[in-house]
Amino acid sequence: MWQKATAAANTSEVAWTGVVIDAPLDMLDFYLVDLEGFCRVLAPPSIAKRGLAEPVHGWGSMGIATADALGYLTKRDSAVKPGLFELGVCAYGPAAPDAVAALAAQVRRWREAKESVTGIRIEVYPSGLGLPDVSEAIMSVHKRHSRVVVWPETTTNS
Repeated sequence: MWQKATAAANTSEVAWTGVVIDAPLDMLDFYLVDLEGFCRVLAPPSIAKRGLAEPVHGWGSMGIATADALGYLTKRDSAVKPGLFELGVCAYGPAAPDAVAALAAQVRRWREAKESVTGIRIEVYPSGLGLPDVSEAIMSVHKRHSRVVVWPETTTNS
């Protein structure tokens, strides 16, 4: 059985998203939190010296940990915008390709929305009550006693 502790011993899967970091990563976590196994992966940049992908931040990166994969956000120098970084994703374990695909899709979804989303509104509903249509929500998470819905506050071009 595959163990998360040995994830880094497996071959990595890496994909580059084409998303250039030209501003803070505001609200990216809200787009990732909906993924199975969402977590904070604590790893220093020195892991790159051991052949692993460098995390986005000095403390590590946001990512996912499932029974079959450990994945997180990474970065590299942008080829199209010198001085900036391109976001990438890497994963280890038997389901690494699926983890990379899921993370990359959410990063791209965030990029598409970040131009129009100026903020968020968070609403909490007690379990068992009817909910409004949440198809336009950034995320909707079921908790034991409630449901948390994160809505985008968007700009309007008049």
